[in-house]
Amino acid sequence: MKLLFLASIFAGVLSLACCDAGSMPAVPSPDASSPIVRPDAAMAGAGITLAPGTLTFFSLPINSDRHAVGGLYREAGLCVTLVWDYSNNGKDRTRHCDDFFPGFPYVVVKPAAAGHPCNGWDYGGNVKLVAARGCVDFHDFGAPSTDLIDVSVDVDGDLLRGTVRVSNR
Repeated sequence: MKLLFLASIFAGVLSLACCDAGSMPAVPSPDASSPIVRPDAAMAGAGITLAPGTLTFFSLPINSDRHAVGGLYREAGLCVTLVWDYSNNGKDRTRHCDDFFPGFPYVVVKPAAAGHPCNGWDYGGNVKLVAARGCVDFHDFGAPSTDLIDVSVDVDGDLLRGTVRVSNR
């Protein structure tokens, strides 16, 4: 238990120390006048799209090859992070299109914190991945790779239920 606590503190310090405030988009402060929207109600039909200007590409600061994209669902004040775990799924470090399955990616949903980027993560998802489609690529893989995402995921969980579209195209 002490080891997990220390690891989480280290990860927090590492993420704070890695980047200057201008290099990652911050979550805006919530507007007090905007109504609270239940994610599952708002997602009926076409689903939701994470705000493109809030998307953050990053790799997890753990001894594992995991790459992620996080972004903000403004209406509900939620950060949604999709994490691709390459080290535990036998997948090559390259662009992937329509070859997703549960755990590749896994999805983490957390309340947004005003003034902070949506780069929260965990060792596994906290909502069920029902389906995923599209393409993802990370510049960390080297040329010709680039930070590119055009993915839709169907999720089912307490904080979020329905289709989430994540795209910087």
